[in-house]
Amino acid sequence: MDLSVRVININTEKKHPILKKCDILREYSEFVERVRTYRGSKNAIENAVKECIQKGILKDYLTRKSSEVINMLLDEYDYETDIEVQREEAKEEGREEGLLHAVRSLIASLKLPPEQVMEMLKIPLDERKKYMKMI
Repeated sequence: MDLSVRVININTEKKHPILKKCDILREYSEFVERVRTYRGSKNAIENAVKECIQKGILKDYLTRKSSEVINMLLDEYDYETDIEVQREEAKEEGREEGLLHAVRSLIASLKLPPEQVMEMLKIPLDERKKYMKMI
C-alpha cells in the first residue's frame, strides 16, 4: 500500500489559497505568526495568546483553552528546532525560485515547450503543475 501526502505551507506569508477558504486555518496561521513575532521576549506565548484574543483570532478557542495552549507550547517549543525548520523552508523556497528561473530561461533561449524543459530538469511530475501555473 502506498500513501501520498500533500503538505501545504499555511504560513501567512505564503498566502496559500486555502487560507481564504478556511477561516480556522487562516486564524491558526495568524496565531503562529504572532507566537513567532513575540519569540524571545518574556511571556512570548502568553502575549501572543492575549493579542489574538483581543483581535478575534481563534478567540473562542483561546478563551476556553488558553492555559492548555500555553502549557503545550511551552512544553513543546524548541528554539533550535524552530530555526532548523525555518532554514529548511527557506532552502525549499530558494530551490523553487531557482528552478522556476531555469525553466523560464530555457523556454526563452531554447524555444522548447515547458513540459520538455521540466523533463530535462528532472522536475518531479507532481510538482510540474505548480510550475506551469507560475510560468
